[in-house]
Amino acid sequence: MIRLIRTWLLFIGVALVCAGCEPTNRLVWSPDGLRAVVLASDGLRVCDQAGRISEPLIKAVDVACWTPDSTHALAATRSKVHSWTEAAKLLSPPERKQALNEAGKLREAILSYSGSWDDFLKHNDPLLSSCRFTAEALLYLRENYPDQLKSKLKDRWGDIEKLDLDAWDVRSYELTAAGVAGGSSLYRTNRAVVDMRVASHGKAALIVEQARPSDDDGRYQISAIPLEGGTARRITEQGAMFPDWSADGRSLVYMEAARTDKDKAIPALGSLKVVAVCEASGILRKDFGAARTLAYVPFTGTGRIRCLNSGRIIFSSQEMALPCAAADTTSLLTLFMLDPDRLATATRLVPRTAESDLDRSACWFEVSPDETMVSIPRSSGRIAVLNVRTGDLMEVQPEVDPAWQSLPTIPQWRSSDELCFAAPTKKSPSDKWAFDLVVMNVNSKARQILSKGWAPEAVSGFLRETNSAGLPSK
Repeated sequence: MIRLIRTWLLFIGVALVCAGCEPTNRLVWSPDGLRAVVLASDGLRVCDQAGRISEPLIKAVDVACWTPDSTHALAATRSKVHSWTEAAKLLSPPERKQALNEAGKLREAILSYSGSWDDFLKHNDPLLSSCRFTAEALLYLRENYPDQLKSKLKDRWGDIEKLDLDAWDVRSYELTAAGVAGGSSLYRTNRAVVDMRVASHGKAALIVEQARPSDDDGRYQISAIPLEGGTARRITEQGAMFPDWSADGRSLVYMEAARTDKDKAIPALGSLKVVAVCEASGILRKDFGAARTLAYVPFTGTGRIRCLNSGRIIFSSQEMALPCAAADTTSLLTLFMLDPDRLATATRLVPRTAESDLDRSACWFEVSPDETMVSIPRSSGRIAVLNVRTGDLMEVQPEVDPAWQSLPTIPQWRSSDELCFAAPTKKSPSDKWAFDLVVMNVNSKARQILSKGWAPEAVSGFLRETNSAGLPSK
């Protein structure tokens, strides 16, 4: 429960830096392969096939994706919320009611507390653990009971005065040769946006968010939003991070947890589901109807799905036979293929002889545009490509130095035989790690260095270690 703990450590005056440990899509190629959005530390930039890169076009972008026609991009930008009035707009009526209820309990706990504030968290753990909207409640108390809290908290009141929340805006931008245009708001949320994908007809997108504002338990909220105006429609609050649209853009395929299991060592049960979301015209259906279960799976929050044009579905999952002893469970992920229209079983995509080349990072796989190859990275930085037809696994990058940031971005296909990924480069003695973005033809093995000559600001904290000045080490 990262956000909850961070809020209350701020409250008791302890500095904590929460850094994400999962790789993200820092570079995403347009469907036509002519341009890519680059999520640099100083904002969203655009580069072409030759590696020519723009100045920052949009600031504070966490996630981006292209529309099918390669003309627009959706970008989830992060901003700050400083007041309860602003925060309340991001909550549904039931959520606002719960936040106010939690504010009342927190106010009572603060005013009745007589010990050291350093021990407040320990003494009130049951209350804080049950709160979903701790930070929102504190903003409410700051606005409505400032004198009481200031008198009680004394020097700790300064921490409450500094408190703010993150909010995310999903906007649609037209990316032109001259720069960026548009920026119409489609969706605003107080939950971290972690993934977005636009349907093939270009009229709807799926949005994946952290499931609850004060929770980080591996479940994600999945919603569908119309791109021509309208209200977001929630699919599930118990989903995995990477769902996908069916090839025709009318259905959504996703993984959903069947239950909550607090024992992280034991995989929760889940299912692979499909639900009809859009009409043939691309508009959202008035009634999504009941989702259909395609398969039962051990649930992992990072479960990834890719729907192919043939109707087949590739997904990452643990392989587990029930019943099994606790010692028989495994964290190893592998890939499966399911053809819901023809076969009643899920088949293994990766041969058992090649399973030693996989680990939990298999969930970061990506399918080539012609659907004949799948890139599969490892947490060590090793990247392999699986030939779907033959089952052969070809290494395109060996393991990276363990001291380095081994996977700065998820490998992406530029074309059916060109894979783009971060490859280690020569570093200076002061660098802990340094990478170049390369495009490799997986057939000829020819490589192009895409990021050659990029400005320090474009690679800082992404492809190069950042020094105290905020720029790559020299």
